Amino acid sequence: MLVSRAFEINGTKQWIYIRLTLKPKGTLIFLHDGPGWADAPWAGAICRDIWSDFNTVHWDQRASNKSFSRHELMDRLTVPQLVDDGLKLISILQHDYNLRSLILVGHGFGSLLSLLMIEAQPYEFKACLNIGQFVSSDLSEPALLEHTKKKAEGLGKQDFVQELTALGKDFYKDPVKVLRQREILFLLSGQFKGMIPEKEFFEMTQFSPTEYQSKTALITTGFERSTMKLWNEILTYNLMDHPNILSETPFYLIQGSEDHFTPPEVVNTWFSSLNTKVKKKLIWFNRSGHWPHLEENKRFRDFLLKTF
Repeated sequence: MLVSRAFEINGTKQWIYIRLTLKPKGTLIFLHDGPGWADAPWAGAICRDIWSDFNTVHWDQRASNKSFSRHELMDRLTVPQLVDDGLKLISILQHDYNLRSLILVGHGFGSLLSLLMIEAQPYEFKACLNIGQFVSSDLSEPALLEHTKKKAEGLGKQDFVQELTALGKDFYKDPVKVLRQREILFLLSGQFKGMIPEKEFFEMTQFSPTEYQSKTALITTGFERSTMKLWNEILTYNLMDHPNILSETPFYLIQGSEDHFTPPEVVNTWFSSLNTKVKKKLIWFNRSGHWPHLEENKRFRDFLLKTF
């Protein structure tokens, strides 16, 4: 059974895609990267081999993908508002669809939202499974810029090298510069360990049912608008300062060994600092960058089936 429609969430229409199975091992709630980069169009490429084992929920966050509206007041788009929207989503899943054994799956920026949601309501969730963990922009963005420059140098793209150098080490404090760095990184396929060209990445959306699919321009517009609005607020978050954020919820972290959005040393230090009363486990996917659930999809499926 597939439910795909816009729900009223805290005053705005937001798209949710709920796929149900008869005997689920749990309900996976995907919180996408970004800010504003919806992953529902890639749901088939990521989840088609687990749809018979898990309920899955994808959500176009406020101002993202199909939830984006040019008429919406962007001043309402804040990190606390997205957290509140996420908790409203949980209420819909529990009360309207009677879904239980809820497992938050936060990717990139979504991994920050998942932790903040659990901090607000720690007893609502069976577990948290994050992918490509956000920790701190101050700790990760300078390294990401250097990675992008090395990628450009290796491909002989000297024009990109010069442009990236001109951005400066503090580029990440300006969302306009961040968007340009991300654009170059994407053109170089730098978010993956291997070379997945931009065209091939978007062609992967064909594995999703039509209800999940969207226009590329809509996805990128939501990302650009959300980044411009949220970036300075995101800079204020440093999870190194919150070692007790997950004390009551089992936590699993899948991290690509070549994920330069969050360097391995940053992730290791943060993960080691976590104080938790329950299980925590860090799993390295050694053939992946920032999308290990896509790049090593079979291993991702096997991990889910074994763990839950």
